[in-house]
Order: sequence, then structure tokens, then C-alpha cells
Amino acid sequence: MWRRPSRHSRLDEYPTKHEREVAAVQCEAGIPPRLRGYLLYIAWDSPDDFEPNGDVAGVCFVHDSGGSLPARPGGEAAR
Repeated sequence: MWRRPSRHSRLDEYPTKHEREVAAVQCEAGIPPRLRGYLLYIAWDSPDDFEPNGDVAGVCFVHDSGGSLPARPGGEAAR
């Protein structure tokens, strides 16, 4: 979960588009090497659901418009 860098552990306002784009680096860093190069999509919590002094989470998805994502190797933990 991304949090705006500050002395506070909670957010006073919903992150701007730029702040969410900067936070996308966290998703990119967590992609397994076999999936690098595919499209990345982040589903952010809705601004309509945000409450001051709260958190905002973004779930990372890897997308292949051609439908050819490689199969998960045996033994790899689910992400």
C-alpha cells in the first residue's frame, strides 16, 4: 500500500494523479522478471470512498492484450 511520505502515517487528502504515478514504481518493482514488459495497471481505491486520516491502496495487475501471459512456474507462491 502506498502512503504519501510524511511524518504522519495517514493521509489528510486523496493523493494527486502525480503522486499515484510516482507510487506506481512500487508495483513495477514487484513484478516477477518473467512478466516484465507486459502492461501494468493499478486499481486505486476510489476517491469517493476516501476519508481524511485514512489510507489509499492500489492493487497491481499485469495485463497482456494478446492473451499470452506465461504460465506460473510450479512452486512459485501466489502474488
